[in-house]
Amino acid sequence: MKTENITLEDIYDFIDCKYGPDDIIPAHKKHILNHLELLDKIRAMHLRIEQYGSEDHIVQHLITAEGLSRYLAKKYYNQALEFFYCENEISKSAWRNIIADKMERGINAAIMAAKDTKDFVAATKLWIEVAKIRELDKADPPQLNPEAAGRMFAIYSYDPKQLGLDTIQDNEKVRQFIDSLEGITEKEKELAYEEAMLKPLKLFPNKHEDVRKSD
Repeated sequence: MKTENITLEDIYDFIDCKYGPDDIIPAHKKHILNHLELLDKIRAMHLRIEQYGSEDHIVQHLITAEGLSRYLAKKYYNQALEFFYCENEISKSAWRNIIADKMERGINAAIMAAKDTKDFVAATKLWIEVAKIRELDKADPPQLNPEAAGRMFAIYSYDPKQLGLDTIQDNEKVRQFIDSLEGITEKEKELAYEEAMLKPLKLFPNKHEDVRKSD
């Protein structure tokens, strides 16, 4: 595999192998290790704002020092940020972490350079902005059960109103009809009321409440 064809998935697979310092890395895996070292170098340049202030400076350095084409230099730059900060082709989540990381370094520098309490307080207040960028002020989204993902659930109802349908049932006439029935028990009458939606229907009644059980 050519280095230019290495994907983040290839890198994750390499890391999952958990090679130790004394392990011999297979020859067909060494180019991935070399590429990972390059990505780490790019990340280090990205953090050294005073020397490499922008993407263009880093890309130009990769072209000059590493002999890369501009296309590969930009590709590896994006890949480095994505690998160290998130998981998609620089996603919003990755950018939030990148910006917050830069701000944290700036805040720490401002705290170190603070001349008095006023400067110190002003610098520390910026942590609130970092928290907002990282969305720490927002509630965590509900955690879904991975095993239930994609499953469909059927909801059943006797009540047409719950399904957005109109009802033409005359409740009073239905009640009179049920009351006029002869030879049925009180439990059977209760069941008729429930299934006619004249009374709330208990789908899972207790044993002693189940009107379907005979007296």
